Amino acid sequence: MVSIITCTNRQAQIDYVFQNFQNQLWEPKELIVILNKDDMDINKWKEKAHRMKNVTIYQKPEILTLGECLNFGITKAKFDYIAKFDDDDYYGPYYLRHSMNSFKQTNASVVGKRTAFVYFERENVLALHTPNYENMFITKKLLGHYQLVKGATLIFKKKIFERVQFKKIHQGGDTQFIKDCLAHGFQFYSTNKYDFVQIRRSDLSSHTWKEKEESILKRCQIVSRTKDFESFVIKKPNDLIQ
Repeated sequence: MVSIITCTNRQAQIDYVFQNFQNQLWEPKELIVILNKDDMDINKWKEKAHRMKNVTIYQKPEILTLGECLNFGITKAKFDYIAKFDDDDYYGPYYLRHSMNSFKQTNASVVGKRTAFVYFERENVLALHTPNYENMFITKKLLGHYQLVKGATLIFKKKIFERVQFKKIHQGGDTQFIKDCLAHGFQFYSTNKYDFVQIRRSDLSSHTWKEKEESILKRCQIVSRTKDFESFVIKKPNDLIQ
């Protein structure tokens, strides 16, 4: 049972946020959306939410940090697993299934993706970022830093919220959350690369992750030049294959 939490300050992402939720072939699930900008029109979000089940919309003052919004969303979650969805990345139909299978197969408290697809819109390039870290427990000792899994792919057992919350900071909140989880002895598992794509938009100034694309590509393997990345990244889990 999964509670998806998406925080956004961009009205233009409304269709994308709901589509990522509807994509998920997993039940039961719920979506909690936190609008984090004062001039966003919450009524448009609520109107769209009324057409779906298990979707709730909240609005918090934009002075609050992302971490504070996520913590608020977790307090509203009904289910035992929390999935953090970003408002601008792609979550394929089996994304939750792959992640929940990892929980079943391991005793990890947090799962995510260290190896993940990245799509560069400007060049229509699909690449694989930091390959060879799939289906394995992942540690700071292994990587040499605290960015164990990508923040957009964090899924964790809700019970760890009793000991670890997101910090009230504007940048680096995911990394700090991971660091705090490790300090409390929680294990991290990196699942497979499928059914998730980190989107690098043509407008580079719109990204929180400001690293230049040339630098990112140095840590990637090029998969294809394509306008149809979905055909490369969607994979039915083994437990669904007859």
